[in-house]
Amino acid sequence: MIKFKKIFIFPCPMELTEITENDIQRIADSYRIFGRGKRYFNSSRISSIEYFQNRVQAVVQGTTNYNVEIVILEDGFDYFCDCPYSGPGCKHVVCVLLHILNNPENIKSEKIQSVPENQDKFNINLNYLKNNISYEDLLEAINIFKSGNIQIQSAASNEMKLKVDDKFDVSLIKHRFNHNNPIKSACTCSTNYFYSPSFSYRQCRHTLASMLAVYSQENKDFIIDEFEQEIKKSLQHKKFNEFTKIMEQNYKTDQKQKKYYFLFEINKENDSFSIALKNQDY
Repeated sequence: MIKFKKIFIFPCPMELTEITENDIQRIADSYRIFGRGKRYFNSSRISSIEYFQNRVQAVVQGTTNYNVEIVILEDGFDYFCDCPYSGPGCKHVVCVLLHILNNPENIKSEKIQSVPENQDKFNINLNYLKNNISYEDLLEAINIFKSGNIQIQSAASNEMKLKVDDKFDVSLIKHRFNHNNPIKSACTCSTNYFYSPSFSYRQCRHTLASMLAVYSQENKDFIIDEFEQEIKKSLQHKKFNEFTKIMEQNYKTDQKQKKYYFLFEINKENDSFSIALKNQDY
């Protein structure tokens, strides 16, 4: 089971049907948030909820309507909400989990819908990676990918588990409501850390390499060497821009701070005089 850090809860080590109120309190970012979520549940703020084979999708009425997704995994579950709250467990997630707790029969009922086949792909977004991941990290991930030491251990519609370098366990989890970056990840190297409500967090090189491996598997025309050259050119362009910016700043600073000293020699002869530059200093 992948370990989780204090500020971000990775897949919860419990079955969704076995969840208790104490578990939900632990998932909530604070007891205050849990209380707000409970008030939402008691006020019937869930406007819609759907049960699929491996996920629960709900809409919770708050300041506006927010989408909550509970993803059922092989060894627990994960969750996502598109509200702007910056903590790991918001009141909308608490509200939906309390609904599931009080209506466990729906999880195993005949109401469960099948997930369309065209939604089984992980659809890794390369543009998102290029725009949100450092080029240095991407190049490290490319090197791992090109080494060929990435094995897919198991694959489901919601989660894919991989082994990298025969040492690190990577888990990729798909969220349908997070359209910008629908893939959440975890790695036993413990480099990943959470920092924003949109689940845009730093990826370690093992999870990035795993994403490239999955992308390559789903897109047969993907050429890793071309992608590598694109990233290298982008990195060179970035470093050149940084260099020119530093040079411009240094030039402006030098111009402001520089003082000039001139020593003139003045000679008078009869009715005329002459001026000559004797010495200068910067």
